[in-house]
Amino acid sequence: MVVLQYPAVVERDDNGTWLVTFPDFDDAVTFGDTREQALAHAVDALETVIISRMNHKLAVPTPSPGRGKPLVSISPLTAAKALLYSELRAQNISIRQLAQKLRGEEETGRRCSSGPFTQGARNCGHERRIRLLMNWSNWSVFRVFS
Repeated sequence: MVVLQYPAVVERDDNGTWLVTFPDFDDAVTFGDTREQALAHAVDALETVIISRMNHKLAVPTPSPGRGKPLVSISPLTAAKALLYSELRAQNISIRQLAQKLRGEEETGRRCSSGPFTQGARNCGHERRIRLLMNWSNWSVFRVFS
């Protein structure tokens, strides 16, 4: 499972509520009546800012070290999307290019993985791309397409 945990700063606000900010995001802020409620709202705030950054084609920072701060985890689906987005952005690959590369391997993938006379993944010549699809949670595996 893909997990991204970002450190949060939780402090009392001047109006008696608890304020949550994130050192990695200057545009994510939330609050709650209690510390626990503020941290629960922090998950939504963090996911919202990450999705917004992806939609606006802005960088999504990797989590900085927590150093004693509470860590806020985003959902595995959002984490996987953010990691894929960041890696594609770093390699200057568009979603369309990724789709074309994966579509181009569809027939080879079928040939390697099914049928009574399958060659098997190791012998079909595309084991790196198959490892990509099987190990999608490993950030570095996306370098296959570069």
